[in-house]
Amino acid sequence: MDKEKLKETIEAIRSKIDRYRGTYDTNETAVRDQLVKPILKPLGWDTEIPENVLPELSTEEGHPDYSLFLDNKRILFIETKNLSTNIKDIKPIKQLAKYAFGEGVDFGILTNGRSWILLRSYEKGTTISDRIIWDTNIVEDNIEKILVRFKTISKENIEHLSDLTKKQDILSETWKTVLQSPEILVDPIAPVIKEQILENYDEFSLEDIKEFLHWKLPETLQRPTFPPPIEPRPPEEKKTVGGVVNPSCATAISIRGKTIKLRYVRDILVETANFLFDDGHLDSSKVPIRSGSKRYIVNKEKKHQDGGDFTVPIRLNCGLYIEGHVGANSAYTYAQKLMREAGLRENELILLG
Repeated sequence: MDKEKLKETIEAIRSKIDRYRGTYDTNETAVRDQLVKPILKPLGWDTEIPENVLPELSTEEGHPDYSLFLDNKRILFIETKNLSTNIKDIKPIKQLAKYAFGEGVDFGILTNGRSWILLRSYEKGTTISDRIIWDTNIVEDNIEKILVRFKTISKENIEHLSDLTKKQDILSETWKTVLQSPEILVDPIAPVIKEQILENYDEFSLEDIKEFLHWKLPETLQRPTFPPPIEPRPPEEKKTVGGVVNPSCATAISIRGKTIKLRYVRDILVETANFLFDDGHLDSSKVPIRSGSKRYIVNKEKKHQDGGDFTVPIRLNCGLYIEGHVGANSAYTYAQKLMREAGLRENELILLG
């Protein structure tokens, strides 16, 4: 599995879903070809080789969208629905289970391009819903969770799918136990913290550290490790500065009359860049675009001028890379800079709360 390529692909698909939702809501073929097929290659499944992947292969029960093969043996079916389909409804799940069970295939994937479900085709004493092994939403879930899910269906791991899913179940249950009783981590972690404290702070005792960890661990373990999607705020909570929406409170941007919703504050910059390159206001001849003397905002590769890697490289729709490691104010400042680079007025970029 090409982890970095998969991350880039997921970012690109998130952007497509945001921009072309109306098309994907009604066009199942577009979902299959533009949202699902691109995921397969970084997972090791070459969609151009029939030995790996065949679309719409005939079975006794119908034509699954994709059949995946390993050593000339059908090993996984993928069934695609349009974006507006609730794939957790029993009808599409039954359809996939029917394909898989009828052909003696153990597992199947059901997806609408946004949500993905891995299903076991048969297990004695269970209902169809009980046989859902995992589900993930590639727009709403954090990237690490998505990668763990997709790893199980990568070409290199799919033979061990049952073992991998069992391990994930055990780890998930264990993690829930830790979250419910984080104090069990205090004794193992306290000595590690003590070793990290500089020698001139010898006034810290092990008990001081344990006392700190008893309240800090529960607080930390309940906090998301990735930035959550921006949620709309009640009007009374929205903040403005000089009549302009504070970048940290923005839930959308408007550029030349086009409104684009935001998931993260960094998307003020990312979506401005996508708009400018997609509409031809900027092109690769303007790249790299600098944010300072040694760093770039946009580049053809994931590196700054000083040779350092982008901290959070995000691939734009045009294939260029943007540095996504920015706070709200920097995202807005750099987005305005891109507007100037494109020959547009800064005030044509409007923050919406």
